Amino acid sequence: MSSVAHAEAPPHDIEQTIQRRFEQIVAQDPARLALCTASERLSYGELNRLANRIAHAIVPLRTGSRRPVAIFMEQGAPAILAILASLKAGSFFVHLEPSNPVSRNAYILENSQADLVLTTGKDADSARRAAANAIPVLDVDTVSTEARDDNPCLLGSPDDLAYLIYTSGSTGLPKGVVQNHRNVLHFVARYADAWRISASDRQTLVYAGGVNGAARDTFNALLNGASLHVFPAKQHGPAGLAQWLVDSRITIWCSVTTVFRQLTATLAADQRFSSVRLIKIGGEAVLAADVDAYRRHFSDDCRLHCSLGMSETSVVTHFFMDKRTHVAGTGMPLGYPAEGMEVLLLDEAGREVAPGAVGEIVVRSRYVALGYWRNPELTQKAFAAAPGNDGRVDFRTGDLGAFRADGCLEYRGRKDRRLKIRGNTVEPAEVEAALLEVPGIKQAVAVIRDDDASGARLVAYCVPDPKLSPSSHSLRKAVAQQLPDFMVPSAFVFLDRFPLLASGKVDRGSLPQPSSTRPELDGPPTPPASDTEAVLAAIWSELLRIAPIGRHDNFLDLGGDSVLAARFMSRLEERLGLRVPLRRIFEFPTIAGLVASLGATQAAADETERERGEI
Repeated sequence: MSSVAHAEAPPHDIEQTIQRRFEQIVAQDPARLALCTASERLSYGELNRLANRIAHAIVPLRTGSRRPVAIFMEQGAPAILAILASLKAGSFFVHLEPSNPVSRNAYILENSQADLVLTTGKDADSARRAAANAIPVLDVDTVSTEARDDNPCLLGSPDDLAYLIYTSGSTGLPKGVVQNHRNVLHFVARYADAWRISASDRQTLVYAGGVNGAARDTFNALLNGASLHVFPAKQHGPAGLAQWLVDSRITIWCSVTTVFRQLTATLAADQRFSSVRLIKIGGEAVLAADVDAYRRHFSDDCRLHCSLGMSETSVVTHFFMDKRTHVAGTGMPLGYPAEGMEVLLLDEAGREVAPGAVGEIVVRSRYVALGYWRNPELTQKAFAAAPGNDGRVDFRTGDLGAFRADGCLEYRGRKDRRLKIRGNTVEPAEVEAALLEVPGIKQAVAVIRDDDASGARLVAYCVPDPKLSPSSHSLRKAVAQQLPDFMVPSAFVFLDRFPLLASGKVDRGSLPQPSSTRPELDGPPTPPASDTEAVLAAIWSELLRIAPIGRHDNFLDLGGDSVLAARFMSRLEERLGLRVPLRRIFEFPTIAGLVASLGATQAAADETERERGEI
C-alpha cells in the first residue's frame, strides 16, 4: 500500500485550471482508487493516462478554444475520461445524453457550436445522426493504446471556460449555463470545506451526465483525492442500489430527493447503512418523511445536508442536521450562506425586504456563472454587476425566500412559473411549445400537480381541434421526440376551453384535476389474459388510480413515470416474488409485453440451469 494513501489533498488554489488541480492529485498518489463502475476500477494514475491519450487525439481535431467538445455518451468511465480529456486538450465541454430526443441533442450541438463530438462505439451511430455530418465524431474506443499518455503541456487560465450545462429555457428552447475554471474550483473548495472531503471518502455519482449534480459530484471526488463510484440510476432505477451502497462502502451519498425516496422505499425497517457519513439531497423539497427515513436507516454519525444551489451558482447555502436536530414545519430550510456567497432578498423594486418578509432570492458573488451561452438578452435579465464595482455579480434566481431570526434561509416557492420535476428545472413554456407543434393542438398549458402516490408530476392541459384531436398516446409520442423524459407530461387533460382570469390569462388554479378514469387511448381496454396479468393490472390500478386497465395499455400513456415504475417493481416483488430491473417496464410498457418478457427471461434461466445440470 502506498505510504501516502491517506495524505491530505493539496490546499485549494482557485487561480489555476481544473486539469492542473487534478494532475496535482494524481502526482500525490497515482495508485489510489479514483473511479469505480460496474465493470472498471481505475487508479488516479490509470485514469490520468487514459484521459491523456484521448486528449492527445483531440488536439489536432479542434478548430478553436471558443468552441466546446461535445460528450455524447451515457454516464460512466468513458464519460469521465472524456471530461478530463476535453479540459486537458485546452477545450471546454458540454455533455449530451444519448437517451434524449435527437432533435434536442441536435439543437444543443448547433447552439453550443461544438467543433468535435466524443462518443463510444455503443453510441457512435446516434452521435453521427445528431451531428448530421457537420461535426467530426471521435469514437474514444478507437484511440490507440500506443498513443501518448503524458500530460499535455498546454497553458491554461482560471478564466478559461470549463463547461456548458443546458437547462430548460423560458423561450421554449434549452439554455446553456457557462462556467469557468475558477468558479468550478471555488465550488469544489466550498464543498470540501463544508463536507470535510478527504482521500478516504467514497463519493456516489448517480446523476445522468449534463446536469449540475453530475459535475459537482465528479469534481468533488476527483479534485479532492476521493474515489468516485458510479451507479447509473436513470438506467437501473433503485433495484440493487441498497446493496451497492453497502458493497461500495459509500461515505458520501448525493442525489435528488426523488432518488433518495426510491432508495428508502425499498428498505426493510431494520436496514442500516453504517459507512455513509453524509447525505446530500435536494433539487426538490425535502419533507419530514425524508428526514424520518434518514433517521431510520443511517447511523448516528451520519449527517443530512440540504442547500440552495443551481447550475448558475452551484452551492449557495448549507444546512446540516444530525439525528438530534429539530426541524419545525413540514420541510427543510435552505440554511446559511456558504463562503464567498451572499444572499439578498429583494422586492419588485430591487430593495431589500424587511426582516422576516418574503423576497426574491438574489445571490451576490464573484463565483456565479458567466451568463447564458450566446444569449446576451437573457443574461442581462438574470445577471448584473453588484454595486461597488468590486467584481461581484448579482444573480436573480427567481426563487422566493425569507430569513428566520437566526439568519437561516427558508424557501417560499417560485417567483415565476418554473417547475421542479424529480430535481430537474422545467420551463412550462418549453413543454407548451412542444405541445403546440403537434397537429390538432390549439392551446396548451403545463402545470405541476402534487400527487400522494408519486409526488409532483407534470400535467398537460390541451384544447384540441375537434377535426384533428390526437389521443393521449399519439400526443405523448410526439412530445417525447422533442423533450427529455422528465419534461414529458405524465397526464394529458383535454378541455373544450381553458378557464380564464379577468385579465384574459389562463386561470391555472381552476384547471381540473386529472380524471381517475382511463384516458382516451388508441383503442378500448383488453382484459387481462392470465392470473399474472390480472395481478399486474391490479397493481397498476392502485398506483395510477385508474380503472379499468387493459393488457395492451401503455404504462406511460396512463400517467406512469419513473417514481411509479419503481413502486410497481417493489410491489411486483412483494406479491409475486419477481425481482425485475426498472428498465424492463420502459422496454415493455404494456402488461402483455411485460408478462411475456418475464416468461422469456424465466425460460432462458431454466435452459441455462438445464445446461449446467442443475434441474
